[in-house]
Amino acid sequence: MSAGLDQETGVRITGRQLGASRHAPAVARQFTRGFLADMGASAWCQQAGELMASELVTNALVHAKSAARLWISIADGIARIEVTDDGPGDPVLRDPGPEGGYGLWLTDMLAQSWGVIPAAGDLGKTVWFTISLSGSRQFASRLVS
Repeated sequence: MSAGLDQETGVRITGRQLGASRHAPAVARQFTRGFLADMGASAWCQQAGELMASELVTNALVHAKSAARLWISIADGIARIEVTDDGPGDPVLRDPGPEGGYGLWLTDMLAQSWGVIPAAGDLGKTVWFTISLSGSRQFASRLVS
């Protein structure tokens, strides 16, 4: 995909097409961590961002049975990471267990905000989340409560 800076808005954006292979989550982790590091994100932000991106890409592969597209945009100290797939169904937040359920659960715990944008047709959706570039473990205090 591409990387660049929108001169009007100052938004930095990059993206990557990920094939429907078992290597896609690892590629998503490396790509996300690298871009966040280049943008000066804290170590915690890099780690949390790569974990959530990897989980959402895994969801696209496993549940939507689709390749994924990963987009990362940076504006005003906030990263917005989006994973788009072409598969059916809507993601469902549930308690994790032996059968899975960790992807959205982790995203719900670690992200500042997250959501789902359905595609125009019957297939596909974009799952997105935001995280502060300066984020730290303090932000994850929701995990303890």
